[in-house]
Order: sequence, then structure tokens, then C-alpha cells
Amino acid sequence: MSSFLFAVGFPTLSICAGILLGIAGKELSGSISKGFSLCSFLFFFVGLFFLTWALAPSVKDFDPYYYYASMIGISILFTVILKFFSSHIFSISKNVEFLKATIRRFFTFMYKDAEEKQLINPEKDVDFRKIRLDLTNKAIENE
Repeated sequence: MSSFLFAVGFPTLSICAGILLGIAGKELSGSISKGFSLCSFLFFFVGLFFLTWALAPSVKDFDPYYYYASMIGISILFTVILKFFSSHIFSISKNVEFLKATIRRFFTFMYKDAEEKQLINPEKDVDFRKIRLDLTNKAIENE
């Protein structure tokens, strides 16, 4: 009995993970939902493959061709999915670095260049310093 539960437990887990990834893919928008849908398909495929193997007593074993074909197909699909996710993560990190550099240039301008080049009217210097301090405090609070 325990070997049967063990043989059915993994495919059931894989199918449930496929369902969860499918739901997540439907909830997400944009190009990342394709990755979740492909992962969902792969989990379903693996789960159904092993569930069929565990529940079909008349089938002693699959032909080696099916094993090799499924391993090659799953490897190719996982490679495509990992490439997609890694490119998505790298694009996010590039955007974050660009925003950090832009904010750094902005604060350099506000604290250094504006005073050195005397770009602020002396009559409005006090107002400028108050606004600059407010903006700096708001930026620090949001970190």
C-alpha cells in the first residue's frame, strides 16, 4: 500500500503544481505569463506521464523511445523557460541600475552643481533649500 501511495504521490504533487502555476499564469499579465503557462504544461506532462505509469498495471514499462523523447522535449522546454526568466530578471536589474544612476545624478545636481554654478536666485535660495530638504527626506523615508 505504501509503495502505491509513493508511486501516486509524486505525480499528484506535480499535477497540483501544474494547476497552481496555471492559475498564476492566468493572473499575471504580460510576457511572464507565458513562462508560467509553459511551466504549468511541463508539470502536467510529467505528472500525467508518471501517473499513467503508476496506474496502468497492464503496461509493464514504456518503450525507451518515449523516455528519451520526453527527456529531450522537457530539457528543451525548460531551457527555453529558464532563458526567458533569466532575460526577464536581467532586464529588471538593468532598469533598477538605470534608476539608481538617474537619482544619483539628480541629487548631485541639487546639492553640488546648483550651488557651485550659482543657478539658484539668491532671493529664492532659502526656499530652494527647504524644498531640497523636503525632497531628500521623502526619498529617504521611501527606502
